[in-house]
Amino acid sequence: MNAHTIFERDLNGEMVSPSDPGYDELINAIWDTMKMATELNAGYHTPDEVRRILSVILGCEVDESITLLPPFYVDYGKHLLFLKIEFGSESMLRFSPE
Repeated sequence: MNAHTIFERDLNGEMVSPSDPGYDELINAIWDTMKMATELNAGYHTPDEVRRILSVILGCEVDESITLLPPFYVDYGKHLLFLKIEFGSESMLRFSPE
């Protein structure tokens, strides 16, 4: 096993096991994210509320230019980035292992 954390290994597509160190932390982070995604998808939210919940899911502040129309399905989320495309004023979702 290499020195990467279980989060890095999982994001790199490596196999992780419940017996691996840090597995409980990983699975709890996934459950927490799924709980926030359920909140996001349950009922109406203002655009500011959507960005607030999405910021918690992503682990970073979401720019005001980002518009997300739920439903939004995700199991972890910390590796996702929303990029702002200046010329089109549209948002793009980028999957990143960083």
